[in-house]
Amino acid sequence: MLEAIFKALQKQGKDWADLSTDELVILCDGESERVISENAQLINFMRQRTHHRYIIESAREVLRIFVPMLAQLSGAGQFKQSQAEWKFGFDESFRFILPLDDGRKVHLRGLIDRLDTAEIDGQKAALVFDYKTGGKSVDFAGMLYGLDLQLPIYLLASHTGNIAPAGAFFLPIGSATSSASPSDIDTVEATFNKAKGLFDGRFFESLDTAAASSGGWSEFYNFYVNKDGEPYSYYKTSGALNPDDFDALLEHTERCIKKLIEDLVAGTIRITPCRIGTNSPCTWCDYRPLCRFDWQINDYNILENIGKEQALEKMKE
Repeated sequence: MLEAIFKALQKQGKDWADLSTDELVILCDGESERVISENAQLINFMRQRTHHRYIIESAREVLRIFVPMLAQLSGAGQFKQSQAEWKFGFDESFRFILPLDDGRKVHLRGLIDRLDTAEIDGQKAALVFDYKTGGKSVDFAGMLYGLDLQLPIYLLASHTGNIAPAGAFFLPIGSATSSASPSDIDTVEATFNKAKGLFDGRFFESLDTAAASSGGWSEFYNFYVNKDGEPYSYYKTSGALNPDDFDALLEHTERCIKKLIEDLVAGTIRITPCRIGTNSPCTWCDYRPLCRFDWQINDYNILENIGKEQALEKMKE
């Protein structure tokens, strides 16, 4: 539905921030109604049970709240949405190819929920967003070990032609929740749930011009601007990366992809699930009966749970 709403905006030659909240809600209702009416599966789903209709109507209500927040995000800086459901690696204009050491090439394909672009000092730059219905934070330890490469892979995919990758973020669909008494429920306002991700700190002014000029925490992204006008304070938890760290992350991601592909081609299928602290993917794995890994007999691949700064340093080694 978000794709349909964005395409309707494109037809009008407008951006999210160009419409008022009331206009956005009207557009949201109209497009969501159209999408439902043209989808036989959704229509049948809603007709089966009253609860099914409630699920769809609840989703539409979430969109009514979320879409005006997209307008706030768009108005925060220079980046504007240019693509929805952006496919990379499927045609010649957006090839994502990594050469392996043996001369072979890896062609990667994927789908990115949202791509924003901006012209900054004569250079075209890109932001990518992945919509999430629940909370999702950046896992630098996961990136180090090659377990969570979604955002950095999106950054590499956006780096096509003369486009510079500026950042990648998880964007929660919906507002931050808060508690309230029944008498106060009508006065509670939705609060923007920040985009959480990572970005090249050189682009901070283009992400949030208000935070860049006044300092403090950005209202829309996970970074803080100090009194010297720099976005690298609270570095352990901030999404801002200095240029050296940003480049190191992208180079590390390329190495991880190549290693994974080389292992697949070589037929490496060792049953050595990782374990970080008390957490292991075995807990929710659908293939446990097939794998039959037994922690009493077999060994986990024990990994250290480390933070952003230590992970970035190890990526440079």
